[in-house]
Amino acid sequence: SGEVFVINPIAEQLSGWSREDVRGRNIEEILNLSALGEFDVAVDFKALYETGGGVAPGRHVLTSLDGRAIPVEFSATVIEDLRTELVVITFRDISMQLDYEQQIRHTAFFDGLTDLPNRALFLDRLDSSLNRRKRGNSEEFAVLFLGLDSFAPINEGLGHEQGDALITAVSERIRSTVRPDDTVSRFSGDIFAVLLDPADSIQGAIQACSRIQRAIEKPLALAGTTVNMTARAGIVMHRQGSNETPESILRDADTALHRAKLDAKGSYVVFDNEMYEKAL
Repeated sequence: SGEVFVINPIAEQLSGWSREDVRGRNIEEILNLSALGEFDVAVDFKALYETGGGVAPGRHVLTSLDGRAIPVEFSATVIEDLRTELVVITFRDISMQLDYEQQIRHTAFFDGLTDLPNRALFLDRLDSSLNRRKRGNSEEFAVLFLGLDSFAPINEGLGHEQGDALITAVSERIRSTVRPDDTVSRFSGDIFAVLLDPADSIQGAIQACSRIQRAIEKPLALAGTTVNMTARAGIVMHRQGSNETPESILRDADTALHRAKLDAKGSYVVFDNEMYEKAL
């Protein structure tokens, strides 16, 4: 019938109700549950004790008597015997578990040193940009690949700790130079990728690239000395009507960056199909 018979001490702590106060009250009054996630469904208590089918484990938010919102894993089991029918409800606080899961998700998609999106997340956002163009968005976008010049001697000469500090400083400079909706990613080592979405023209992409390069070139104090960094870049513009994929765009940006490495430090190269043909 939904009438509470007894609760244990942990249930008292989580719900805020005492064992004496809950006896005889309705379960819906004691357990104020709502859906946890966007696709979760709140518990239907009436269906539970009318049909006797039990409830499979699920995640919900328990609002306690004192107003605390506690994420819980909830399940219910019907116990039948010859004399009566009882429902045993179990729920546990999963706050710490959700924190761990969030940390795992963050580690899967963000660089551990700079906290920038990693390659996997960059590819996902690049794929979203391509899909928006397939649905009719006519704006152009651009991808920049940036590689720091002479990073290895600095990393080896000053030590890896100072090398990490340099990478972190460069990531902050790049992030502060682009727009909030653009994506800055650290791919590996001293390689960064930037998704400029939208980019009004190749000239706009070149201007953005030049701003980033100028920001990187500002003197940086490391280990009692001043380091002057430069970065070379490869630029790829999205071609309307093409059969591009995230992987092919990254391939072309990498090709342009390798071509830039044949030029002077701090240079950039815009990708064209001739580079791809030569690479093949």
